[in-house]
Amino acid sequence: MNRRQVLGALSASITASLAGCSVNVVENPQTVEASDYSHFAGRDLQSTNYTDSDGFQGYNVEWVSELSGDVWADPIVANDSIFVATYNNKVYSVDIETGSVEWTFSGLDGKVDGTPAYHDGTIYITSFDNNVYAIDSNTGELNWSRNMGLTIRSSPKVSNGLIYLGIGCSRGPCNYYSPDANRPKTGGIFALDTETGDTEWSISPLGDTVIASSAIDNGTLYTASSVGDVYAIDASSGNISWSVDSEWSIMSSPAITQDKVFFGDSITADVSKDKHRQEDMYVYAVDRETGEQVWRQSFDGHLVAASPAVDNKNVYVAINGITDNNQEFGDAMVVSFEQETGNINWESRFPLSRISSSTLVDRNRVYAGKHRYGSSAPNGGLIALGKQGGNTHWKRLFEKDDFNRRGVGTSPCIIRDKIIFTTTFGELHCYSSTPSALI
Repeated sequence: MNRRQVLGALSASITASLAGCSVNVVENPQTVEASDYSHFAGRDLQSTNYTDSDGFQGYNVEWVSELSGDVWADPIVANDSIFVATYNNKVYSVDIETGSVEWTFSGLDGKVDGTPAYHDGTIYITSFDNNVYAIDSNTGELNWSRNMGLTIRSSPKVSNGLIYLGIGCSRGPCNYYSPDANRPKTGGIFALDTETGDTEWSISPLGDTVIASSAIDNGTLYTASSVGDVYAIDASSGNISWSVDSEWSIMSSPAITQDKVFFGDSITADVSKDKHRQEDMYVYAVDRETGEQVWRQSFDGHLVAASPAVDNKNVYVAINGITDNNQEFGDAMVVSFEQETGNINWESRFPLSRISSSTLVDRNRVYAGKHRYGSSAPNGGLIALGKQGGNTHWKRLFEKDDFNRRGVGTSPCIIRDKIIFTTTFGELHCYSSTPSALI
């Protein structure tokens, strides 16, 4: 039995013992360590962004830590540390109990959009400087790095001894974040060895560039290209099982349940398909085994930038650019859909705002980080909505005059009775729960 077979067997054993740590939407979900929140979109590798918690009826500020640089990558938690990557080319390890910085890694040459991943004592980071970094989680020392030759905006996922990541970023999405407007529109999906960074397999080009992160379950990887194709790929060999074509570009990452894959598309100014001519964007559910469309819902918006979140009944999606009143800047909206039918349960709307990160779902609430979009927009912050009707249970807003210091652009995590999130202006917040709601 080789190393990856041993890791696979161990993963199956852990999965069997920890199945209660994830929402029951996947049979025998591929979980990570029970004490960790170690990847993009939650404790499992299916990108459900569900946490099995009663959640926060209100909050009490435990501590706030000021970091250097804007933050647009979700924080992750492993052991007793929170790991945060910033737009100031740095990675931080912060003590979860005190908020004190344990170490800082300053070896990046570019900003970070992708959420870090933790596995077996190593933090994996992707960067706009084209590199993948493996950093010792205890010391902050570099284990290895590898230049992939293209901008990397996706969040890595780690499973069975391999790192899965998309590379490349099309000019439309990346022009918001980098002055280099001439980067090539090529890219793909890579599986790298966790210990060396060597390529196990790759598919390049994969339709176009890949800024979405992957969801993984039962030996299959689900990902999407920026040009609008969603793929099911054998995680061991890289063989494509099926692909499905959406109407527009895809910036968000798929989320999977026992039988479906959920994703949304985005209308961008940098579209290469001739057929992209309709005015609405869509949220989709497709069959997990075949890729056949189960349902889709259209919206008069233009952007789903975040992965859907799912529980055992519903799907929660953040949609941006709702402009039915001809505003200069559109509104953001969180929408709850029935998983089976796509019927809309409720919509909660936020004027002149953007929700660029995934919603987080627990047993009772949906949490969304919103930020300002336009100088006259309302303050951004973290919002807690009721799952039953979408009403605001509480909100933590930030009053910032500077447009660049505009709110919350990441997804929070709930772990050890704490809710942890970052702001776009470089603060890391840790709150405990209180029994009373705060508005």
